[in-house]
Amino acid sequence: MTAHHAAQYSIPADWQQFQRLSVAVASAHFGIDFHSYGRNGQGQGGIDSYAYTLDGRLIAIQSKSKDGGYGAALSPGDVTKAVNKARDFKFKIDLFVILTSSPDDTRLSDRALEITQAHQAKGEFAVEVWGWQSIEDVIRRHETIQRSYYPHTASKTSTWHWVFRAGALFSLILMGGYGGFEYVNQRAATNRIHGDTGVGVQRFIQQNDRLSEAYSNCQNEMDKDIFLSSFEFDHYCTMPVGKQLLAMRENLQKIVLDIDPEVFEKMTSMVDILGAYYHQGRRASALTAAYEDVYRKDMLNFCKKQSDHLITDNIRQLLKSAAVQQLEYYHSLSSYIYPSLSAMKAQVIASALIMRRHKVAPSVMAEANELNDLLSQNQAYHLEEVTYPFTLSAVKMMSSPYAGLVDKSGASSEVEALREREVLIGGSLTSYLGHPEEARQIVECGGMKPELIPALEKRERKIEGKTTGTSTAESGDKGRPS
Repeated sequence: MTAHHAAQYSIPADWQQFQRLSVAVASAHFGIDFHSYGRNGQGQGGIDSYAYTLDGRLIAIQSKSKDGGYGAALSPGDVTKAVNKARDFKFKIDLFVILTSSPDDTRLSDRALEITQAHQAKGEFAVEVWGWQSIEDVIRRHETIQRSYYPHTASKTSTWHWVFRAGALFSLILMGGYGGFEYVNQRAATNRIHGDTGVGVQRFIQQNDRLSEAYSNCQNEMDKDIFLSSFEFDHYCTMPVGKQLLAMRENLQKIVLDIDPEVFEKMTSMVDILGAYYHQGRRASALTAAYEDVYRKDMLNFCKKQSDHLITDNIRQLLKSAAVQQLEYYHSLSSYIYPSLSAMKAQVIASALIMRRHKVAPSVMAEANELNDLLSQNQAYHLEEVTYPFTLSAVKMMSSPYAGLVDKSGASSEVEALREREVLIGGSLTSYLGHPEEARQIVECGGMKPELIPALEKRERKIEGKTTGTSTAESGDKGRPS
């Protein structure tokens, strides 16, 4: 039988097997587990699998085996097309690797190097192309791949060799005594903890990224309107964030006994900080709900001729307080909360590297050290006296978190009154989102037309449809993280 280090490995017979082999080769080469991205038929952005390294880099893999027919030779133009497609991937890629069943080719390597050098000038991802000979080299170095995909080439151990190895191990134990045995056990336990810690860190990074996406979606929705109803705020902001935070806490409970204690404590402290951020959003939602409760009650009293005024000073003050709280949350989100997620990720990565006695890159350490400043600034930031909250909310994308006023040329009591009126009129619909019984009461007493009910149902479906898959938490406090 040919020695495995000299064996020639056959190219898989179909592209499905080649794609599975590509995942195994990438996982073995980089020492991390790669995961399939989506499934066939879904929009994958040219990415078949991906993995995060311990230092937080995202490596994306494409198995170039389907386009143009499996087994067709890869051309430099194909490399360019694959890279262009990967540029549209919605997550930041650090290294893009194309694995192909075509032979290694200097033309393909040259094109990858050309693109990499062009990308470096713009801070974009590096590109590599692995032809079949490069893939074979990885297979030769990893017996696990040989046993899974090429069992006939994997080295086999004879019965005599097993007897010899058993005898040698027995002798080693006798010579080393109990101390040697303990050392072996300790090394095995350390290696296991290191491996489990690496997996735990990768999981934390993935969850951190999903939380970042939830915050980003929240910010995008707040950009669209001066003021969100509590129903909108919960579905766009607090519920998706709460779901991800709860998943992070549950994951920590599962791995508490498996990973390095110091890394676990670092993750726990990060999740506690995220819990405080979550409650900032809950405060904004609670103030908004309080305003809406009074608004609906006063509207019903006015409808039943039990009050002479619909818009009272109390409602205006509650609305202003809710608007200021939403504005404060928006500025905290954009200037402190969202940036601190990257700093948290850097702190966890640095902690894991230090645990394994690896060098921490200065850029990672610098980013990790930013967290304390972001926390202090966020805790110190409060909007208390805002003369024109609705005018400021209309231009919040362009305002500073420290700004109490906007440009005086665009702010006046008249403009503010128009903005407030716009929110109050909108509240005649949005205040009833999620409150069908009270909506029916106001329709029955003649305060609103019957069209209110289907209009509410349509808008609720639209809001819930936009958040399907990102939030399944129930309203109220049930299922929310503490």
